[in-house]
Amino acid sequence: MAEVIDSSGGRLTRGRSRGAGNVLTGVRLYVAEETHARVERAAVPLVARLCEELGRAGVRYCQFKSNWRLDRWLQGEGDLDLLVERGDAGRFAGVLEGLGFKLARPTGDRQVPGVCDYYGFDSEARKLVHLHVHYQLVLGHDLTKNFRLPLERPYLESALPDGPIHVPAPEFELVLFVLRMVLKYSAAEAAASRLVGAKSAGGAVREELAFLEARSAREGVERILREHLPFIGVRFFDECSNTLRGECPAWRRWALRRRLERCLGTHARRTHAADGLVKVGRRVKRFFLERVAGRPARKRLAAGGALVALVGGDGAGKTTAVEGLHGWLSKKFVVRRFHLGKPPRSVLTLAVIVALRLRDRLPGGKPRDGAFPGYLRFLRWLLASRDRRRLYERARRFATNGGIALCDRFPVERLRLMDGPNIARAVGTERARGLVRLMLEAEERNYRQFMEPDLLFVLRVDPETAVRRKTIESEEHVRSRSRELWEQDWTGTRAHVVDAGRPAAEVLAHIQSALWRNL
Repeated sequence: MAEVIDSSGGRLTRGRSRGAGNVLTGVRLYVAEETHARVERAAVPLVARLCEELGRAGVRYCQFKSNWRLDRWLQGEGDLDLLVERGDAGRFAGVLEGLGFKLARPTGDRQVPGVCDYYGFDSEARKLVHLHVHYQLVLGHDLTKNFRLPLERPYLESALPDGPIHVPAPEFELVLFVLRMVLKYSAAEAAASRLVGAKSAGGAVREELAFLEARSAREGVERILREHLPFIGVRFFDECSNTLRGECPAWRRWALRRRLERCLGTHARRTHAADGLVKVGRRVKRFFLERVAGRPARKRLAAGGALVALVGGDGAGKTTAVEGLHGWLSKKFVVRRFHLGKPPRSVLTLAVIVALRLRDRLPGGKPRDGAFPGYLRFLRWLLASRDRRRLYERARRFATNGGIALCDRFPVERLRLMDGPNIARAVGTERARGLVRLMLEAEERNYRQFMEPDLLFVLRVDPETAVRRKTIESEEHVRSRSRELWEQDWTGTRAHVVDAGRPAAEVLAHIQSALWRNL
């Protein structure tokens, strides 16, 4: 009899382990416990808190694959692939909600039953932490994930801590790894990669295979295959493993994949023919969307999109902050920037701008300060309000459909010198008559279409600091716009007021944390 430790963490005993229900798994648990005592793994703060809270809540889970690079995943360099006991799904979701994780959904052709994605923001490490959560073990080609192996319970029962996180027995991980790699093989994709000179993934596969085999007991692998996967068997499993160790003819890889698909046919989501058609359709669709149209797939938050606006005087760093937010979020989510201060101009707007410039060059054509600006100038302001409204419609539609719209500048009723109605400010509502009155009402009607953004960030900077930063504009212009915002009292509003006098990195970190909490 071997010395074992049971999966509940009890004292060493002799005999069969509980959990997976066999001596070999128990031997592995004992070895893992000895190894764990010597291993210290560092994790970003959010991942460390996640593991701690999952343990406290009694959630059964493990990082079920790719543990040969576990240190990278714990540092937030990639996604954590967590297998979670379905009966613990409620408690698991509660832990994630408490830590600020948010559920996100991929495009329809990438959604797999029993699999979901959560994202959290580690404000200390300034990293998005991606959890790829599985309640079912699904595997297959990346385009379809056509097979499910109902091994979740024994897989989870074999898990023990490795640093802050739980990992499965290497024997279970090895079996699953070999099956996953064989099913993922595509002769067409391999040929295409060779044609374009892309780097082969074979080296990484061999490294991970060697990592898992060095940590697995052969008897444990054989027992898992006999007890849980008898329709695959030890001999066929060895054939599959051998194709991953070195160069193997394409026809051989294809033949083994087809044979494995037939073995797993009872556990397929679709028939082989239907799965083949789905693969072709998705491959064509993704080629045109991602390679031709330049629209890479990104996720949308399950809670819906948001229209986020940043306002501030010249020199407050609005554009820098918007660019930083876009670079941070666009790697994972559907995000777009909208510059409401400089909306795309219609043909009529461009024609009026040209006419204004020609007028101003004529002798006596440019009105003196304080004089009547002229109907052409009023028309320019009216058309600017229309262009802004049209861009706002696009931003609002984008957010309503699940995207994150980042708006550089936004009409705010409290601020009259930036991006608001100009005609009434120039002539006064009471004095407007005739055509001027009609243009004034049309301009204000456009601005009344604007509703409050979902999130408003007000970047406040001292007017004199703004003047020093914005040297390409006249001092009085910069000072007056900055002073208007600086002197506003934002108490009682939904605005998030940000001290933009700090370094840009600190300002961006502050906005990132506040934005993530409120998405």
